[in-house]
Amino acid sequence: MKVAIITDTHFGARSDSQAFSDYFYRFWTGTFFPYLDKHNIKTIIHSGDLMDRRKYVNYDTLARMRKEFLQPMINDKITMHCIVGNHDTYYKNTSATNSIEQLFAIDGIPNNDTFHTPVIGYEEASELILPDGYKLDLLPWINDGNEDRILEFIKKSKNSVAFGHFDLSGFEMMKGVKSVYHSRSPDFLDKYDTVYSGHFHTKSDNGHVYYLGNTYEITWADYNDPRGFHIFDTETLECEFILNPHTMHSKIIYDDTPIDTDSYANQIVKVIVDKKDDIELFNRVCEELEKKCEVLSIIEDHGLLSSDQIEFETEDTITTLEKYVDNLSIDNGKQVKKILHEIYVEALSI
Repeated sequence: MKVAIITDTHFGARSDSQAFSDYFYRFWTGTFFPYLDKHNIKTIIHSGDLMDRRKYVNYDTLARMRKEFLQPMINDKITMHCIVGNHDTYYKNTSATNSIEQLFAIDGIPNNDTFHTPVIGYEEASELILPDGYKLDLLPWINDGNEDRILEFIKKSKNSVAFGHFDLSGFEMMKGVKSVYHSRSPDFLDKYDTVYSGHFHTKSDNGHVYYLGNTYEITWADYNDPRGFHIFDTETLECEFILNPHTMHSKIIYDDTPIDTDSYANQIVKVIVDKKDDIELFNRVCEELEKKCEVLSIIEDHGLLSSDQIEFETEDTITTLEKYVDNLSIDNGKQVKKILHEIYVEALSI
């Protein structure tokens, strides 16, 4: 059978932004659920961070999620097995209080012909037996409260494939930025043939552990980095990537060439000005973009000579911060860098 794999959906992201919510649901209603319907897929595995905020949920965000995300599952009798991620837990040291259980769990009522529970949450390490009999492991976010139980579960497991929500060293947190200050090595997962993980939003792997990347763009760090979902085949054990065709962030190098401003509607756009001899045309284009874009930024003083030399991004933020710490010549530089990494990653989620 085939199983749809999604992760890090972060409902309510960007302070419950209506524009981002619209963007998210263009993917769900226009791409994801039509694909599942066409291929008769009835099972989803969510690899953590269903919700964005750990402490509370916006009722309007929840209402739209129920209508446009959960209701299609109920209508088509689709079941989503959802691992608890770090954004789903109220406390940092335990998963006992989590959004998945509090929002969606209905205890004691099994799925049947008259009632369908679309979401099943996993706050503890569990074996999942799929409808075709294939067995795999679901491993939630590891914290002080469940670490020993998860490690013991892994030790005893006889399955070859696991899905989880891990914070592992040596993988990219975002495009071009590796996680080097996180303490957990992936070695504890060596007994599995293949491991798929959420948590980091960009795709990366070491040939054994595969970070799948999230379903859509949320910050500028996601720009020009393919997003989508995966289809796991229990027969071939292949995990196929399905591209999300919708984007939220765009960059334009302006050089006095007319622009189709309609193609940037409802997006967050940066205009990098290389040439604007025709001031009237430039002003007209900017006015049109301002009306149609969600956010428009215009960068004129980039100090570069030609469009061939223009770099969309210069040095990434993490590299800049690390170089600054290196120049301080302090004894605890490594610890300072780790703290800066943690603050930067948390800031991106706000």
